[in-house]
Amino acid sequence: MKWSKLKTSIESLMTDKLKGRVKLYSTIYRTTGKDKDGRGWIVIDKKEVFSACTTKWVKERWISDRFKGMDYCDANKELEDEGIIQQYEFYNAFEEYLRLSIEEIQNSENILIRALSMIDRRTGKRYLEKIKVEEGEHDIIKLLYTLQCDVDGIKSKIL
Repeated sequence: MKWSKLKTSIESLMTDKLKGRVKLYSTIYRTTGKDKDGRGWIVIDKKEVFSACTTKWVKERWISDRFKGMDYCDANKELEDEGIIQQYEFYNAFEEYLRLSIEEIQNSENILIRALSMIDRRTGKRYLEKIKVEEGEHDIIKLLYTLQCDVDGIKSKIL
């Protein structure tokens, strides 16, 4: 799916109170070869709060010594848990988001999918009042949860 259609589809599911405040962006950096590295990012009130950058992922995964000798899948999972993902994973998460039911979205292991569920108009106030967000959750999940609670007048519960 083209980025413009994907972005429009995701933004159409946001609560009305946050439309225009939460924005999604993507770009591709054309390099000399066939590679088209890029990044996707989320902005709240004109401040970047999340970035999925292929170049940053490559630096962490392959250039730093931190993952030398570690299993490929384990290293990728650790990077994902830290929110360091490639641009294509940003797109894939959004495409998957559109295919899932709201229950599947809320229970997803994907950071971006769970984060977007916090500002989805289908989520509802009762769900937000019922859930408790763990302190160890990724910052984007905590941020969007707190933001939605604030606009709905709900006391957020971050443990």
